[in-house]
Amino acid sequence: ARLRSILPSACVSIRRRCMHHVACCDVPLSTSVFSCGNSNDGQTGQGDTDTLKRFTKIDAFKGGNITRVYAGEQFTLFTTSQHKLFGCGSNQFGQLTNRTPSQLNPKPCLWDDTISSSLKHISCGKTHALALCDDGKVYGWGGGLHGQVGAGEATTYRRPTHVSLPGPATYISSGSLHSLCIVNGQLYSWGNSHFNQLGHGGLDNELAPRLVEDDILRG
Repeated sequence: ARLRSILPSACVSIRRRCMHHVACCDVPLSTSVFSCGNSNDGQTGQGDTDTLKRFTKIDAFKGGNITRVYAGEQFTLFTTSQHKLFGCGSNQFGQLTNRTPSQLNPKPCLWDDTISSSLKHISCGKTHALALCDDGKVYGWGGGLHGQVGAGEATTYRRPTHVSLPGPATYISSGSLHSLCIVNGQLYSWGNSHFNQLGHGGLDNELAPRLVEDDILRG
C-alpha cells in the first residue's frame, strides 16, 4: 500500500536486492521505471552514485517501453517490449557483459543482445545472472568464482555462456553465490555450498548443475 501511494500508477514489476529497489509502472502510452536506495555502483540507473531516499524516475527510459526489471546486488537489468536488454551498475565481473564502456555504468546501457530476442526470464545473484530462453536453454554470466554461473569453471564469464542441462529448463533462480533450476520436474543446483544451500549433503562447491537427489523433493 505504501509503494502505491508513492509511485504514480499500477506497478507491473518490482525487484529488490539488498539495499536498492527498482519498480516498473504503467503510465499512459509507455512504461516508466523508478528506483531508490543505495547506488554506490550506479545500480539505480540515475546517472550517478548518490543514494536515493525516494523512488525517482529513471530518465534514460523516458518514452521507452520497459517490461521487466531484474535486480542484482550491485547491478540491474531491464528488458523492453522490443526484446532489448539494458543494464546499469557494476560491471566488475562482467554482469553487464563486455560491450559496456566501463566497470561502473550509472546510466543504463544497451546490453549484449546475443540472447535477448529469446529471453523468457532472468534471475540475478550477487555478481552473476542466469537467463532462461524460450527453448528452455539456460545461459549464465558474471562472477563465477564459486561455480555459480554453472558453465564448468570457477572463473568470470563476461559473455552469456550456455549451461549444460539434461533437458529444457522450466524455472531458474539465483542465490547470492549459488543457482537453481528445474528440468523435467527435477531440481538442479550449483555454486557455493558453504551453508549446504545446494542440498547435496556436503560443503563442496559445484561448478556445473547437479541433480538434488532427495526423496522429499521426489515426493
